Amino acid sequence: GAKIDALDCLKLAEEAGSLKAVNIVLLGRLSHYFDIPEEDWMNSLKANVKPAFLEINKKAFTLGKNA
Repeated sequence: GAKIDALDCLKLAEEAGSLKAVNIVLLGRLSHYFDIPEEDWMNSLKANVKPAFLEINKKAFTLGKNA
């Protein structure tokens, strides 16, 4: 009964612009399992990520979400 959700998150983080964004790629993928609007996820990123890294993290989230 286990469900496996495999994704090359490291590759997507690199595509987003930083291998350090792998956790945000995972967060984007995880967002499929919660009934939380994407706008709320993005607002959370804006509130918690330094402005210099925001665009990379937004791209990483979107890549994880859409993969």
